[in-house]
Amino acid sequence: MKLPRLLPGADFAVGRARYVVGIAVFVLAGGLFAASAITARGTNLRSDQISSIRELVQQRSEQLARTQLRVDRQRAIVERLALAADVPGLEKAQAAMAALDPVVGATNITGAGVQVTLDDAPPEMRTNPDVDPNDLVVHQQDVQAVVNAMWRAGARGVQVMDQRIATTTAIKCVGNTLLIQGRVYSPPYVVTGVGDQARILLSLQDDPDVTVYRDYADAFGLGWLVNRLPSVTLRGYSVPGRLQWVKPVPPASPKPQTRS
Repeated sequence: MKLPRLLPGADFAVGRARYVVGIAVFVLAGGLFAASAITARGTNLRSDQISSIRELVQQRSEQLARTQLRVDRQRAIVERLALAADVPGLEKAQAAMAALDPVVGATNITGAGVQVTLDDAPPEMRTNPDVDPNDLVVHQQDVQAVVNAMWRAGARGVQVMDQRIATTTAIKCVGNTLLIQGRVYSPPYVVTGVGDQARILLSLQDDPDVTVYRDYADAFGLGWLVNRLPSVTLRGYSVPGRLQWVKPVPPASPKPQTRS
């Protein structure tokens, strides 16, 4: 099969096009290298504002706080619109949800309680080369042990720092800080339980995990302070829950047609 010939001057046009494209590629590559050098300036291209996981978590924590404010405002708007729309069964559903609020910790509670403060060892202890640095800080399991001891004592509610603890709450370590419901906290950590003071104190004394922490506190100077509170208020758990299942509302009966 004979291939068609190019028209006169086509060879020159193709060669010129290839030349122009080649120059454009080199210019583009040079521009990218220059931009990279200017941006990096001999340093890591990653943002200097996020130099550690802790700073990143702190930024996300502040973002969460702002988002929570927007959620609260939108929730209030939705409730007003729902009431104005006269949705069938809305009042009954709201009453059923309100009855569950005390059970899930969504309402404030006030009463006598016990407050436990846990803190890292003093700075002078950290200069001892014979001591493992991990033995000088409060870990998530230490805070969790105090929370569990209070629950076992029948506490009506437990709060860590300013966060009410619910069944879905997780206490996680981020470096030497704690992440609770999306917010970062540094020591000292304050755990407050409302309930029978004698039972809570006895549970704290007998709990094996709490006992281990107290032994370390005696050996390495970790902070351990227990106070009786004649009256304390724990605010309700306010983090929105996740929808697990829904039940459809049966359609309303059609209204009879009337003649005009």
